[in-house]
Amino acid sequence: MKRNEPNTKRDLSAEDEILAAIRENRVPPTPAVPHDPEGEIIAKIKATRFAPPEASPPPSAAIADQHGNAAALDAFKAALAQDEPTPPAPPEAAPPPSFGNIATRPTSRRKMNWGGLLFLLVVLILVWIAVSHGTRVRKENDEKLRAEEAKQQQIAASIVAFAVKYNAVTNCEDSLQKQDSGAARFSIEISRALIRSDHRPLLVQCRLNDIVEKDGKIIASLSSEEMSTGNLRFELQCNLELSKSLTAAKMFSRFAVVAKPLEVKKISGDSEEWFSVKGELVDALQLP
Repeated sequence: MKRNEPNTKRDLSAEDEILAAIRENRVPPTPAVPHDPEGEIIAKIKATRFAPPEASPPPSAAIADQHGNAAALDAFKAALAQDEPTPPAPPEAAPPPSFGNIATRPTSRRKMNWGGLLFLLVVLILVWIAVSHGTRVRKENDEKLRAEEAKQQQIAASIVAFAVKYNAVTNCEDSLQKQDSGAARFSIEISRALIRSDHRPLLVQCRLNDIVEKDGKIIASLSSEEMSTGNLRFELQCNLELSKSLTAAKMFSRFAVVAKPLEVKKISGDSEEWFSVKGELVDALQLP
């Protein structure tokens, strides 16, 4: 029992040194006994203590610690450094968004928006003006057309009333229709159409050419506007009252005349020919 005590104390002292080295975070001394079971356990404890938390130490580290090989210990440290996980790199901060030139970009955008709104406003105004003008023109044309139609209806009504007043013939042009547009007319054709056997007067629309006095008689010279009656020139005797109403009108004024034709004669000139109709002027209605 006495012989074994020094060994026990030595072993406890060596174990204390190892534990003290472990606490001081330094390499513990290698035990002198090459094959000491307790030394193997302590080597395992050292390997576990110095190994990184997430990685187990390689088995070569315990062997190098048992035999006291310094080169193996350095290799063990290098293995520990290699096995240690590399901490993840912090994520790079994303670059701030680029808004361009903050001082000028909103201004240019506002200018563009105002320009577009102004252009749209101008276009709308022009369209409105065009539509309004077209509507106004159509309205004016429609009013003029309606006024002209009303005027023509009023004139036609007045002519019909004027013809009824004297029981005048208004369709004498029906008997003067040409069977052949190139055929020449004879005086007898015109006289049969204008001078009626029932002695009814004739209503014709004419233009006033002149008023003359001949052999104490007042003669009104008029030309027919009826294309179907041909080129007729009336020489109609009228009374003083009718002459005054005719002279009050302007030259070439339009009249609806009621006349009694008495003679028809064909007159040939250098470039044209016409029929001279002489008779009596019953009445005349000035037309607008």
